[in-house]
Amino acid sequence: MSGKTHIMVLDDDPDICTMIKMVLEYHGFIAIDADNEEKANSILASNHIDLIIMDMLLSGVDGTDVCRRLKGDPERNTIPILMFSAHPTARENCLAA
Repeated sequence: MSGKTHIMVLDDDPDICTMIKMVLEYHGFIAIDADNEEKANSILASNHIDLIIMDMLLSGVDGTDVCRRLKGDPERNTIPILMFSAHPTARENCLAA
């Protein structure tokens, strides 16, 4: 494993994933993308992840529910999660998760 920070980007919009990954990689991070919770769990099972950047609204699932499940998992609950959204109540919902 390299000394670089590994960041998983979880968003169902491929353009947003690509943009965030490009910015992260430009700044020297290793970025891995996932477009759903199942793929994210697979990545987490086989990679060391230092940070998760994720959308609050994912296709078919609320990102705050995904966040709660991650924070409830003793093997993953120490990974910091940065959530983003354009939704007007995003701040309160994300902090609650």
